[in-house]
Amino acid sequence: MLHDPAKVDGVAIHMQIMNTTRAKTRSRDMGRAYKLSEVLPRVKSAAHRIWGEFDSTTYPHIQERIDLFRALQPDFEMNIIEGAGHWVAYEAADAFNKRLLEVLKP
Repeated sequence: MLHDPAKVDGVAIHMQIMNTTRAKTRSRDMGRAYKLSEVLPRVKSAAHRIWGEFDSTTYPHIQERIDLFRALQPDFEMNIIEGAGHWVAYEAADAFNKRLLEVLKP
């Protein structure tokens, strides 16, 4: 979940334990159930993504994902937070919050 081992703290460990022990769904299976290539063309709102550079769902193939998203939604915007993993909002909160505020501007 976190890329930088130095960012693993008691709160992160507690959250991960709570998330995994309370999970009611198998998110990996669910993610495979619907292909983004089938769903994204039907999305009419702006497509913004904020991912950590080392997010396990994309690394090391992030450019392939960007290319796929842009092919499906030409106005797609990818925001990458360097040095962060899947929990980018936790691991790099300041950078994530700054980027999120930029994305949400009208």
